[in-house]
Amino acid sequence: MIDSNEKVEEERNSIIQELVKSLPSPCNELLWSYYRDVLSMKAIAQMFNYASESVAKVTKHRCQEKFRKSYENALAKM
Repeated sequence: MIDSNEKVEEERNSIIQELVKSLPSPCNELLWSYYRDVLSMKAIAQMFNYASESVAKVTKHRCQEKFRKSYENALAKM
């Protein structure tokens, strides 16, 4: 039997997955690469043909902000 905490966690994970999928490219791919695939910033910079790791880090930060806003909006609707 699934307790309420597990059900809440499953719902939260489902919301997170949908929000990341709905982010525009390259944000969705970049965040999956960093968090799910645990790629280094160097590998991500090479994968996305960025000039340096710094460019990848700035892009990741901007993508995280987009995700954070989407996540807060989704929580507010619940």
